[in-house]
Amino acid sequence: MRKLLQDRDARVFLLGWGVSMFGDSAMFLVLGIWAKDLTDSNSAAGLVFFVLALPSLFSPLAGLVVDRVRKRPLLIGVNCFMAVAVLSLLFVRHRGDLWLIYLVAGLYGASGSVLYSARSAFMTIMLPRELLADANAIFATLREGLRLVSPLFGAGLYAAFGGGVVGVADAATFAVVAVAVTFVRTPEPRVVREGTTSSPSSPPACGTSSARCRSSRSCSPRESACW
Repeated sequence: MRKLLQDRDARVFLLGWGVSMFGDSAMFLVLGIWAKDLTDSNSAAGLVFFVLALPSLFSPLAGLVVDRVRKRPLLIGVNCFMAVAVLSLLFVRHRGDLWLIYLVAGLYGASGSVLYSARSAFMTIMLPRELLADANAIFATLREGLRLVSPLFGAGLYAAFGGGVVGVADAATFAVVAVAVTFVRTPEPRVVREGTTSSPSSPPACGTSSARCRSSRSCSPRESACW
């Protein structure tokens, strides 16, 4: 664990993602409370969590997409998109705007499938293989710990200032992780698709006999190039 935290890129990435996880956990409960306040319906509130979970059925498809694109631009782009999408909650005023809550919940679920797949793949590029278990352990600890704290924080913020303020705060957490990924210095190799010929400047595929592959740190099972 100490060796992991001595890695500058690992610290930046863990900090940024930790902030984002805090915002996610806070917003999930707030969306349900908000739907309940607008409609006075437990069913409407429960439907929020159904919409959140529904996109997880397509997680294998998300992983397929992630394997075919560069991870850093994907992480930055999806987080920036979600920062803007969450700000649409500022327009929720009455029961007729309930669809915006469901829309944000659905986007949350869909983006989560993409982001967590991309995060796992990006960590195999950023970290040596022996540090991946420690990084995953930190994320698991953060996730479980934040489940005890951030929903209460989000609910309190909602009660004091309204859902719009929670939306702005959550958008800021998406921006934080996008900036954190931007500041990760580890270079990302170009994705080499099967059946295509890489350019001379692109890294050789794993499994080749080139000196570059033999001297590389590791070859990720999710990547087709050495890093």
